[in-house]
Amino acid sequence: MFFLSSIFYRLGKVSCLLVKEERDGGSIDFSLTADYGDSSSGTTEVALRFGRARYVKLPELMPMFFLSELEIEDIRSDHIEGVNYRARDYGESDFEVLARDIAISLVR
Repeated sequence: MFFLSSIFYRLGKVSCLLVKEERDGGSIDFSLTADYGDSSSGTTEVALRFGRARYVKLPELMPMFFLSELEIEDIRSDHIEGVNYRARDYGESDFEVLARDIAISLVR
């Protein structure tokens, strides 16, 4: 991980959502792919994988949704069982995830 706290201001349309239940039954693996606009290289896609997510709040899908100001925070000091990170969109969508692990990668 490269962040303790990271903010992504240039995320856009979410093009892929994937939810997979963990064997423990108390968490899920949740992944999404979204457009990412970087002025130096144009638009690319970024994949975010939330491992062992305990809480996922999605906005209304009409038929898609956008992220505009996604902030990722290290919340280990809050002592929420099984949760190390919070990802929350402070833009126009009602998106939030509490997860043990977060991985971020460029798709193309």
